[in-house]
Amino acid sequence: MKLLITFITIGNFLNFSLANTNIEKKSETVEKDFLDYSNIKEILKADQLDEVMKKKKAVQVEKQNAKEKFIKSKYNYPTESETLKILNEYWLVKSAAELGWNFKKPDYGLDTSFKEFLEKMGHLGTKFRIMIIKNSKVSHFSLPFDGEYYTFLISSQFMRSLDLSRAEISLILMEDFYRSQANYFYDFIMSKELKEVIGKNFYKADFNKKVYLEALKKYDEFVFKEGFSFKQQFYITKKMDSILKNDLTVWGSYLKLIEKIDDLVKTNVLFNEYTKIYPSPELQLNWLKPAQKNI
Repeated sequence: MKLLITFITIGNFLNFSLANTNIEKKSETVEKDFLDYSNIKEILKADQLDEVMKKKKAVQVEKQNAKEKFIKSKYNYPTESETLKILNEYWLVKSAAELGWNFKKPDYGLDTSFKEFLEKMGHLGTKFRIMIIKNSKVSHFSLPFDGEYYTFLISSQFMRSLDLSRAEISLILMEDFYRSQANYFYDFIMSKELKEVIGKNFYKADFNKKVYLEALKKYDEFVFKEGFSFKQQFYITKKMDSILKNDLTVWGSYLKLIEKIDDLVKTNVLFNEYTKIYPSPELQLNWLKPAQKNI
């Protein structure tokens, strides 16, 4: 009897031990599975953080590039049109005392009359400005076209000395209009060095102001000393001739205007340097008048 009880007790103990062993194994498996899942979660979490950091870094780089691009854009040289506007305006201000455009003057009505004349000649919508100057040395001139406005200078002394009508002034301005279109002044001031910097960027480099100062010197040289060549004057005269012959009345007015200018430069010492800039009214008359046939 005691032996039987002992066997039963041992058996129960073994069964209990086996049961506990199975429970422990299951527990270890569950714990292992749990630990493995946690590791995966950590990896996933780390990957997400890396992705977020990458996106943040990309945004930061993009912002930095945009900022640098914006700063760099502040170091652009002016475009060609902007360059001509700056040079024209700066030269007019710099030469204000010599040109004498800042004085009280009546409204001559030149804007309206010249606009109508341009339209009559087929130049519709042309933007321009006319500056009356008080200077006999510069009788009339057109500055380089800045892409928007044609700028004309005309001397009040020149107009009074010739007793010019608005129609005659329009003819003089038309000559200067075609000179501007032919780019004579533009070609003279637009050096190779200036062309090379136009529209370029000088970020982290020195600004080349020398090319602009040289161009301004050329303004003075061209307006006050150099002027136009015989070849250029011939081209403009023949262009006016061919265009105005469509209206012989206007063509006749142009011929008389050149005769008046020719007489003025030969008799008035105030305008004895006119032919240095516009050679020569006498030759213009020869180019305009039809050749006479010998009988």
